[in-house]
Amino acid sequence: MDYTEPEVANPMLLNTPFRFEVRSLARARAIPTVLVAGLLLLLSTSANAQNWSGILSPNRAVDWSGAGVSGGIPNRQTNCVTSQCNTLFGGTVTAASINSAITSAPNNTVVRVPAGTYAISGTIDFGGRSNVTLRGAGSNSTFITFSSVNSGSCGFSTAVCISTPSLQNLAPPCGGAPPCAGAMTTWTGGYAIGTTQLTVGSTAGMSTSSLLFLDQLDDTSDGYPAKGDIAICGTSPSFCLTTNGDEFFSRTSVGNAGNRGQQEQQIITQIVDGTHINISPGIRLPNWRSSQSPAAFTGKSFATLNGIESMSLNNQLGGINSNIMMSGCIQCWAKGVRVLNASSRNHVWLYQCNHCEVRDSYFYGSANGAGSTSYGIEFAQTDGCKVENNIFQHETLPINVNGSDVGSVIAHNFSIDDNYTAGGAGNDWMQPTVTLHQAGIAMLLVEGNSGLGMNADDVHGSHHFITEFRNHWYGDIWNNPVKASNTTLIHLEAWTRFSNILGNVLGRSGYYTTYSVDQNTNDKAIITTGDPDNSPTKDARVKATGMFWGNYDTVTAATRWNASEVPSGITNFANPVPGNQNLPASFYLSSKPSFFGTTPYPAVGPDVTGGNGPAGHSYYIPAESCWYNVMKGVVGSSGALAFDADGCYAASTGSSYVAPPTGIVAAVD
Repeated sequence: MDYTEPEVANPMLLNTPFRFEVRSLARARAIPTVLVAGLLLLLSTSANAQNWSGILSPNRAVDWSGAGVSGGIPNRQTNCVTSQCNTLFGGTVTAASINSAITSAPNNTVVRVPAGTYAISGTIDFGGRSNVTLRGAGSNSTFITFSSVNSGSCGFSTAVCISTPSLQNLAPPCGGAPPCAGAMTTWTGGYAIGTTQLTVGSTAGMSTSSLLFLDQLDDTSDGYPAKGDIAICGTSPSFCLTTNGDEFFSRTSVGNAGNRGQQEQQIITQIVDGTHINISPGIRLPNWRSSQSPAAFTGKSFATLNGIESMSLNNQLGGINSNIMMSGCIQCWAKGVRVLNASSRNHVWLYQCNHCEVRDSYFYGSANGAGSTSYGIEFAQTDGCKVENNIFQHETLPINVNGSDVGSVIAHNFSIDDNYTAGGAGNDWMQPTVTLHQAGIAMLLVEGNSGLGMNADDVHGSHHFITEFRNHWYGDIWNNPVKASNTTLIHLEAWTRFSNILGNVLGRSGYYTTYSVDQNTNDKAIITTGDPDNSPTKDARVKATGMFWGNYDTVTAATRWNASEVPSGITNFANPVPGNQNLPASFYLSSKPSFFGTTPYPAVGPDVTGGNGPAGHSYYIPAESCWYNVMKGVVGSSGALAFDADGCYAASTGSSYVAPPTGIVAAVD
């Protein structure tokens, strides 16, 4: 037996075939960049050896230890006691009273929403503020239901908007090249991995401690430095796509400076002189080069160190884009929230976010049924973000990386009860826990998750250097009926090259029958590589450049330590065969995280024994244990459940999510 829970018996399976395709918003225009405060200099890359040293080649991975809010999300204890904040805490809870309190709050204070149930008409809008925490009394105590939102809020339409002042970065058209840019220049030197000083055309208009974006022209043919290597493509028609290229997450879609911006990196700057900038972190991708006319640009505005915590949000509306949108945001977060009914786009949108974080939260359901959008968490133009220790139940697609991203971490999340039924798929088509759905995604770490699987598709372009480590992927075992189409656990489609698939526990007894299939599909395969979806051709380089090491699977019933599955002989970006079979507990954490409590750590891997997963190689991760043992989720039948992060994790985090009141002053009516 692979699990202690029973499988759903005699599933009803539909026969309608369907290929997944996101039905996007109307094509929007590119978003400009943002600036960042000097405190982000703390995000410098560590010079120490990485956890993955000796396993991964340095040109196939980055330092993931600094992902998310630098130093951790601040546990602010000072309450805002302005008259506006006291009015709100006294029980006058409306969109206007919340927004007024946020506007009035001194820096680094907490705007408190008391326990109670509130119907909100309008958007909760941080209005460009920075350094403010909006905190409820707990997700089982403060309940907010939205009956309407403000049209155009956060540049689109959203229930909670944590964004830049005046939406300068978010609501094109707004002029400039790129739109709303504060400064733009050529980038003429300093392209190698690890480089920390760039030569640019001019530093005019830039400032020390600002956030700088780097981009370059997309490739026009397969392969840098040689055919079959890195290929950044996302416009169509092109050498890698037939239709439906870039949606709206790059400068391509506004016609600026040619087809560019599929690959980006966000960096912190220190001005040296008129043509030189010191940066942190250093250059992280190996294909920056002068032939692609690289550029550097900043934005006009930003929001930083804002967070929403410890409340329940319920969206009962159709036609809005997001329940929580962090846009043009630096080190913003959502923590300990319960969010019901994803909007027409997503529960949380990390849109042009740098080191943002979503953690310790519960996301349930879809507002528009099970449309092909209506995601859990969506990334777009992000860098160094972290999504950690969340529960996703009855979602269309839990986590969708849907725009350029470098160096983010998706870790220790649990998903159950896939809700995708759009486009004629009925109840048979499985959406995985994590999908990579746009070009320019690179150096992403997916670690320690438990759920349905991961798909790197080619619908909107290519991805590179993706690492999956210590995940427990087992497919759709929990739905009623169980889904049986698109159930491959690790699906690396054409143009997903140089992947690192390490230390995972894969499969379930009685369903998966094939270990690996190359350049084709097989719903009962553990791994498929190189098959085309939106690409005109198959791609043998996906498997040839991929590293598959130390994974346990239920088909071969063994852990595979095969040198033949390590790309040690390829010409560019090779990875030597590791000298032993030892794996670190994590590729981004230095020690057991507090939210694990008494859960064995690591919880998943070929070196784990005594667990309830396949051959004892996995335990429930904390979010999974919370759903089963604290929230009392029932396989195949549970609706939205009560959730409180303190009840699941407080004993292990060492502090409550809701600080005790201090300095409260009574409001006089």
